[in-house]
Amino acid sequence: LAPKLSFSYQLRSGTTVFGVLARGFRAPQATELYRLQSGQTVAALDSETIDSLELGIRWNKRRWSGDAAVFEMQKRDSLFRDSDGFNVSGGRSRHRGIEIAVDWQIAESLRLELDGSFASHTYDFDTVAARGETFVSGNDVDTAPRWLGSAELLFDAGNNASVALQWTSVGDYYLDAENRFQYPGHSLVNLRTRIDFTPRLSVTARLNNVFNEAYADRADYAFGRYRYFPGRSRELFIELLYLPTID
Repeated sequence: LAPKLSFSYQLRSGTTVFGVLARGFRAPQATELYRLQSGQTVAALDSETIDSLELGIRWNKRRWSGDAAVFEMQKRDSLFRDSDGFNVSGGRSRHRGIEIAVDWQIAESLRLELDGSFASHTYDFDTVAARGETFVSGNDVDTAPRWLGSAELLFDAGNNASVALQWTSVGDYYLDAENRFQYPGHSLVNLRTRIDFTPRLSVTARLNNVFNEAYADRADYAFGRYRYFPGRSRELFIELLYLPTID
C-alpha cells in the first residue's frame, strides 16, 4: 500500500504553497538477494519503505520564478552494502533538508538558473556488520553528500546564437559507515554554445570540465584503501545538425 495525500493553496496571483505526505516502497533487487559474499546466505528481506513529508512554495513573477521546499523522510528495512561488499539488512535512515530552484531573467538576452539542496542523510539504527564495520545511529550515510548545487548563465546573443556557462558542485561526503574517511567533493565548469547557420543547419559545441579538474564520479573506502571511480577529464564535443528537405 502506497498512499499519497497532497494539497496546494494559491496565496495570491503567481504564488502557491503546497504539501505532500506519502509512502513509497521498493522490493529487494536480485543483486541484493543473490550477490552475497563468502559466508552470507539469502535473507528473508522485506520491501524497503519510505515515509515522506514535503512542504514548499512556488512563485512566478515577471522576471523571477522558482520553488523551494523542506522535506523529512524516514526509510525502513533498507539493505546497505558495507565497505567490504557485505549486505546489511534491516537498516533504517532519516533524511531531512531543503531544496530550491530559481530562474532569474536578468535581461532580455540573459538568464540565470540556480538549483541547490542541503540535506542531512543519517543512519537510524545500530549494528555491527559481518566484517566489523559499525553502523551508528546519527552518523552520516556514506557516499551521501549534504550539498548539491548548480548554476547556469545563459546568453542569447541574437543572430541565432546562444552561449551557456554552467557550474556544478558536489559537497564532501563520508566513504564509510563509521565516518572515518572522507571525499572532499568537487566543482566543475562546463561551456556550451549553439549557432544556427540556417533553419536547417546548426552546430553545437560542448566543452566539459573546462579547467580539467581531477574528480571522482564516486569514491569509497574498501579493503583498507581509498577507491576512486574517476570522472572524465576535459573533453570537447561538436555536433553538426542538418535537416534535409523531405518531399
